[in-house]
Amino acid sequence: MTRIDKNLSFFKKNYWVILGFVWLALAIGMFFTTDAVEVGWNRNFLIPALYLLPAILYFITGYTQETTEYIEWNDEKIVVKPYGRKKKEYQRSELSLTISNNHLLIKAPSASGTMVELNNYDPADIARLHKNFGSPEMIMQ
Repeated sequence: MTRIDKNLSFFKKNYWVILGFVWLALAIGMFFTTDAVEVGWNRNFLIPALYLLPAILYFITGYTQETTEYIEWNDEKIVVKPYGRKKKEYQRSELSLTISNNHLLIKAPSASGTMVELNNYDPADIARLHKNFGSPEMIMQ
């Protein structure tokens, strides 16, 4: 299958890991700023541990979630994978496509189509898309 990938920014790719580091820093800060003599040792470890739980969950989400965005196609189907969601497959015989310079509109039966922004895709990849599906703003049936 021919595939074109979207160039994602650093912060969009690593969003969950960055949030994990923020919560980890909050947990470490709470550990060192809570006075153990005033509140007792149990509370001194309990509050930072509660801040550590979201950090662990964000790290797990950041390393398990697929952070890619792409469009794949061959003679039989088109696969669209938006950021942070499951990929969608469309049979080419059942849909019509509209390609402009900034958007790819997939019109499928039963209102199951989608619109894909072509911003941040490589211009050479967009040219390949135009080559395979027609010139800009051409409707293909």
